[in-house]
Parts: sequence; structure tokens; C-alpha cells
Amino acid sequence: MDNLQITHGTFTIEKRYPHAPEKVFDAFRDPEKKRRWMGGEHDLHSVARKHHGADFEIVSFEMNFKVDEFERWTFRVPGGELMRNDTRYHRIIPNHSIVFVYTMDCGDRRMSSSQNTIEFIRDGQGTKLVFTEQGVYFDGPEAARGREEGTTDILGKLGEELDRNG
Repeated sequence: MDNLQITHGTFTIEKRYPHAPEKVFDAFRDPEKKRRWMGGEHDLHSVARKHHGADFEIVSFEMNFKVDEFERWTFRVPGGELMRNDTRYHRIIPNHSIVFVYTMDCGDRRMSSSQNTIEFIRDGQGTKLVFTEQGVYFDGPEAARGREEGTTDILGKLGEELDRNG
């Protein structure tokens, strides 16, 4: 217990998509679409496989996209412990912004706790998405950098989803 580290980190990622804010927002609201681009279990090049290995498996996924409701992902890397992401929505303004908090656990160990804001800003015919995470990471400074890298990759997959599945 003497070597427990707490790392605070904040990062902001800006992405531009050639799609209207309504379409980009819908990819966060619709559970089927979100599972495709974020979970990517049927995508051999998914972000989850990149970061967790080729045999990454989603065990369960639940989503109720309403204020004070939740989203829960349970997943496993073969040979690894069960992992969980629990999200609670705090503010949803359609086509404008989403504010949520989430925790990540590996087995019975808490890995992180984060406050997030996603903004959908009309940019000509497209959308400028601004994603900000303010996190507390319990696995050291590399965990904070890894979360930013993973989020950047996931937002890239969102772009592929938007292009492919209007």
C-alpha cells in the first residue's frame, strides 16, 4: 500500500467531422451505433483490440442515455481479470453537449475516476467535437497518457462509423 500513486490529468481533444452535429450526437445516443464504434468487437482493427489484444471480449453492455442514468461496459482480455467501465450522465443537451462521469475498474481494483464534457459545435457543414477529460488515475502517470491516447483512437473510430453508417 505504500506505493499507491494518484495522478491528476486533464486533456482536451478536438476533432472535426464532415457531418452535422445531429449525426455526431446520435452516434453517442444510439446504443447500437456506440457499441459498434466504441466497443468494436466485430472490427479486427478496433481500438479495444489495439490496446487490449486480439481476443478482447465485451461480456456485457447496458446503456440508458438519460440524465442521472448509466452506461456500463464489462469486458475481458483473455487471461486477464474482468474489467468494468461505469458511466453516469449528468447533463445532456441534444446536439450541443454531454457531461458525464465514469470509473474504470480491473477486478476489484479502481483504475480511474473521470469527469468528462463533450461539446458538439457546428463548423460549416460539419462538427467540431471538443472532448475534455479531468481524471484521477490510480496506476501512475503513464495511465493518464494512455487514456488520452486511447480516447484519441476511439474518436478516430467514431469518424469511421459516421462515414460508414450514416
